[in-house]
Amino acid sequence: MNILRKLIPVLLLCGTYQAQANTITIVTKGAGQYGASFLSASHDSFKADPSLVYIKGKKYSEGAKRNVYPCADLTGEDKELDSTYSPRLNAPERSDLYYFGDKPLTKRVGEITEVNQTNAYLDAQSAVLNEHGVMIATSRAYVKNFKDVSYKNGGILNISELSRIALERCDNAESSVKTIGALIEEYGVYGVPYIICVADKDTAYTMEILPLEDDKKGLWIAKRITDGCVYVSADSFRIDDIDESDESIIMQPGLIQKLNDRKIAKTNSNKKLSWKYSVRACEKRPYYSLRRIWRASCIFDANCKLSAWSDSYLKNDYPFEIVPDRKISAEFLMQLHRDTFKGTEFDPSSTPSGGFFASPYSYNLENERAISTASTAYTYINEVSSDLPVPICYFALNTPSESAFIPLTVSELPDAYSKVDRNKYDETKLYWATNMVSTLTKGYYYTMIDTVKVKALEIEQKSKATISQYSKLSAKDFTSLLNANAISSITGINNLYQLLLEQHDNGYKLRYAQGHNPKFIPVERYSKEENLKKAKQTND
Repeated sequence: MNILRKLIPVLLLCGTYQAQANTITIVTKGAGQYGASFLSASHDSFKADPSLVYIKGKKYSEGAKRNVYPCADLTGEDKELDSTYSPRLNAPERSDLYYFGDKPLTKRVGEITEVNQTNAYLDAQSAVLNEHGVMIATSRAYVKNFKDVSYKNGGILNISELSRIALERCDNAESSVKTIGALIEEYGVYGVPYIICVADKDTAYTMEILPLEDDKKGLWIAKRITDGCVYVSADSFRIDDIDESDESIIMQPGLIQKLNDRKIAKTNSNKKLSWKYSVRACEKRPYYSLRRIWRASCIFDANCKLSAWSDSYLKNDYPFEIVPDRKISAEFLMQLHRDTFKGTEFDPSSTPSGGFFASPYSYNLENERAISTASTAYTYINEVSSDLPVPICYFALNTPSESAFIPLTVSELPDAYSKVDRNKYDETKLYWATNMVSTLTKGYYYTMIDTVKVKALEIEQKSKATISQYSKLSAKDFTSLLNANAISSITGINNLYQLLLEQHDNGYKLRYAQGHNPKFIPVERYSKEENLKKAKQTND
């Protein structure tokens, strides 16, 4: 009974809904190496469909409609709508790669008016990148006393579909935010508290959306990231001041009035009307979000001197955006997404939970939530630059520390990326190759991680050399070369699992990490009583 009394407030605080948990970064062109802009995101979920799908641009006749579908990764599986974790979508009109003949078609939640021409884009659990270089990432957030909002309440759009429609229709970040806002106002939104980060070569925004049970339009606001800065999103609302005169803000029509009408409008310590105070933003648990914001901030700027500790989620000293201490590259972001607090007091590998082989992952939900986690299904880093003929998506499957980032473009992808069934092993899919490597390495981390890192570095350096050497080619030729590079990289990852088995077969060359060796009790005499006595003395 005492345990239940402790748990109930926590459940009421953050809700019981399911949704993806991600770490997202935005690097504006003034902060990017050679003027490049970046948007990166991890998708952390043991149930996520890891398929990456190329969606072609299409033309439609006047009056055409677009179906809007549910997302099990956001709201859980729904038998009524035939919405499942894997496949995430069975809708052949969207793409042949979204057709699974042996399964029932996903039923739509509703429909919206289609546009005459749509853009091509890469799609995962949410949209990723379109042909014009609009980069997008999504995650959930938390607010106190939130209850799930069902599509049956009137809203038909969820965060995944909103991100897809934005990339289908827009060629820049600002129009994406305005399009999403207009769609919410017209068709309504459902699900959980949402974050959508969107960027292009010049501009970037973070958008925060709160569905409401009694108003399908919900509440929403967006803020532009200052050029020359980087921004970190970690499953939490971060926008503070609501100022109608602030040109960096795009907000819902009548937002301030809606907050006042609901009697939830609150000011912050600066006596200004605050978004995150008004909606009662919080974390899933203490430091679930703040620790990642702190860590990423310190990685971007080693001189920022931020404390790892805070009075509360709302009362923290972490700046909304940061000026990094160097120009940021794709390689820098790869290492950031591999971070597990190594070298800090929060490093799981330095505790007993790290195991004999010093694993940097903790499966205890009360432990610190690092940027890289065992539940990561995939991570991507989008790059848009005037030095590149087309936008690039560096894509890594499974936990990035045991995988490699492979550059792809918005084009037909190798078959190894799409139509992945997470419930059935398929040797032709890259997900299963990286899964085998990741699973084996997690079990014997200290012994195997160096071999894995060397192979990943080899693949990534080869990819970087290819991009540097052929960046002046036409978009078509450049894309062809990157596809060839992707296929050869897949072969390298497939061979890595075999190499690990060869090097460490049946315990051969396995070694424990320093400080994680088990304590062996030597047996010196044939005396049960004597050895039990010695064991007791050792344990005491």
